[in-house]
Amino acid sequence: AGKFRGGLGFRKRYLILGPCDLQAMFDRVKYPPWGVHAGKAGKSGQITVVKKSGESEVIYKSKGYPLEPGDSIIVETGGGGGYGPPSERPRELVDRDLRRGYVSAEAAAKDYGVKGAQ
Repeated sequence: AGKFRGGLGFRKRYLILGPCDLQAMFDRVKYPPWGVHAGKAGKSGQITVVKKSGESEVIYKSKGYPLEPGDSIIVETGGGGGYGPPSERPRELVDRDLRRGYVSAEAAAKDYGVKGAQ
């Protein structure tokens, strides 16, 4: 969050169809991408492994994590930090971000002070 928000990450779920091993590594987990000139930090990436039993585990690094058919993984990539104070982001840009699904109503209220966003 910032006057200019950072780049967006994405979230995608993959269903595992055959036995395999997951290899993954995310950077900037302990120290997320920083904001600049009063911008807020971005979000770190992570992978959530959801076993077919319903159990889930969040991982950041993996070498050969075994997966079976019916398991799934949810990949969430990190987003960039903001530039400038979030309070200076024009309301119409926050509203546009809401319409496009880039930010939730809760985040708009918390990060930008925008209540009753459209």
